[in-house]
Amino acid sequence: GKLISTLILVLLSAASSFIGILLTSNSNESLFGNIGELSYTFGDYILLLVTLIIVGLFASLLLLIISTLAKNIKEASALATPISLLLGGIGDLYLGLFAPGAEKNTFEYVIPIYNTSLIMKDIFTMNLDINNFLIMVISSIILIVISIIVLQKSKHTFDKPLTDPSDAILCIVP
Repeated sequence: GKLISTLILVLLSAASSFIGILLTSNSNESLFGNIGELSYTFGDYILLLVTLIIVGLFASLLLLIISTLAKNIKEASALATPISLLLGGIGDLYLGLFAPGAEKNTFEYVIPIYNTSLIMKDIFTMNLDINNFLIMVISSIILIVISIIVLQKSKHTFDKPLTDPSDAILCIVP
């Protein structure tokens, strides 16, 4: 129930963000300076939509895992707030700390959430390398699948009372 409704909300949120980007794509010159005439292709927009869906899925699953592991709503909120701030700040951190011409390492496209910031910037500045996009997609899908498995394991574990403290490891390790 929770997982399905969260996934629906993620898709709606990604669609909303995507529509906002479409509506403001003509004003990107003010964000990235005068880099010539910006003309994104249909493929660029599809890659951007895929990136938005991936970042939404990963962030939502991470917060779902935290809320499942929490003992009550207060603890879940206390754990979720710093994670939300961290997730939101990673993209800002990249944009603020690294110069526009900074060379990126291929490994950076494996780091969750951060990799989607790199890909979005690459798309917006028209410097996208499709290999980096594929690295981001594959690594993110692997982490999303692992997150879903952890979420399912933790749900089944909490449906049964813990009789032995070592049972708690099942919440983290499948």
